[in-house]
Amino acid sequence: MRSVLVFALLFWAAAASADIQPRSGPWTGTFEYRDSTDCPKQVVEKMQTMPAAERSYSEELVFPSPFTPDALPSREARFTWRRVGPDAWQGTFAQSKSTVMGKIVTVADFSLNVRSEVEMDQQANFTVTLPKRIARMAGMGGTTCVLRSVIEHRYTGR
Repeated sequence: MRSVLVFALLFWAAAASADIQPRSGPWTGTFEYRDSTDCPKQVVEKMQTMPAAERSYSEELVFPSPFTPDALPSREARFTWRRVGPDAWQGTFAQSKSTVMGKIVTVADFSLNVRSEVEMDQQANFTVTLPKRIARMAGMGGTTCVLRSVIEHRYTGR
């Protein structure tokens, strides 16, 4: 009886910790701007009027097994992904650029949830910190702008 109980507990623990494995093949993704905090008006307007072709992708993706989000398109940004729970991942990318007025720092924070083999949803926060003079010239009240968006990834194969 004891070995049956141990087996049942081990089986349940393995099943509970198993992540969904998204299918490899054709995927599309759609980016949708949600809102922003303390961003210049022209940046917000650009996000709101971005053409559909710039807000989406359609390509063949091959996911490693076990799954990690490394195969998702990132426009050459190198994200550092970490698993934060069952079917949940956090990704971060940061870069900085020095200017004569000071440093510009950009940080992208992504939260990815794998909903099924054919569906993933992602929250994206982009934080840009500017030197005071550049922020004033851009019409910002402070030096930090945060843009929030969602990205829906869908498998389009059969």
